[in-house]
Amino acid sequence: MIISKKSARRMTVALVIFIAAFAACWPAMGIHSAGTIVIVQDESDLVGNWSGESICQDKNSPCHDEKNVYHISRSKKPGILTISADKIVDGKAINMGNIDFKYDKENKTLTSESDRAVWKFVVNDKTMEGTLTLMPGKRLFRRVTLRKDP
Repeated sequence: MIISKKSARRMTVALVIFIAAFAACWPAMGIHSAGTIVIVQDESDLVGNWSGESICQDKNSPCHDEKNVYHISRSKKPGILTISADKIVDGKAINMGNIDFKYDKENKTLTSESDRAVWKFVVNDKTMEGTLTLMPGKRLFRRVTLRKDP
């Protein structure tokens, strides 16, 4: 197949425009090791209510399995999200407090670390799975599974 210089220039221009458009979207994308492109969630996508359950991993503790509702909002601190966590007891929400989390957009994780505990959630679109690990012994204490409310 013979391509004229004019057609070759048009194809080159089209390719340059495509690459420029792709590069403009690059910050909002990630590439898995398998080579598939995935959209990386912005922290604003996490704001809202997430419902699910928290299951105790240490059966020899006073821990109880719980139904939860986590209310995620932007903090006044840049790059920080605040979770206000409720446990549901007899159909009523009981607030357990607020914790600030750092969101790692590239790895889609929410993390809060202190001397006593590490909370870590992995976000996958409208679901989130997380753990509570007690320190200093790194003892897995809870597994949490949440789904974003509509």
